[in-house]
Amino acid sequence: MISDSKLLSVIGGGLEPGADQELRAALRLSPSARRRLDALSARVDRLVEELDPPTWRPQWFSPRLAPPLAVRTAASAVMDARMGLTVEVTLPVEPALEAHRVVVLEAPQGEEDWTLAFPRDAEEALTLGALPRDAEGRAVIDLVRAEEPRVWAVMLVPPDVRVAWDEEGDARWRALRRAMAEGRVPVARVVTPGLKP
Repeated sequence: MISDSKLLSVIGGGLEPGADQELRAALRLSPSARRRLDALSARVDRLVEELDPPTWRPQWFSPRLAPPLAVRTAASAVMDARMGLTVEVTLPVEPALEAHRVVVLEAPQGEEDWTLAFPRDAEEALTLGALPRDAEGRAVIDLVRAEEPRVWAVMLVPPDVRVAWDEEGDARWRALRRAMAEGRVPVARVVTPGLKP
């Protein structure tokens, strides 16, 4: 049986990639655990709706809020200490998502202090369809590794969701947070190892 604490870790995106994959495989085999996950997700969503958090929080990156997006990195790329300075993340390009804008946030692993990594302003913004492609036609994003392990949130923002670039702080992201709470923003969580040995 999968415990509620593990299900909450899935909702909050708090598991390492290997453990996350194992738990998702177990969830696929257990309809009762999936029902419990949905019930817990609904409770978390109700709590989130009651809050207007001053900063980004991990619950915004709940897998329940982001079913359509998969991130593929080679398993060896995440685990190999000899890996280079970047991690290549590939995203499947579905026609319905091509016009979505890419927004990437980053935070030190284990912290909730999310900062904007890309884009820095409206002129720098790119859609999923405008990203470079790999040989298989998937969109490619390179994440630059830091000294310490980092957590990244790669978001695909629908064209009708306004990012208020002329606003500062949380006001800039109000419409995006609302769309995320409605489950309209695909989000992928990526963990990159640090450069320190």
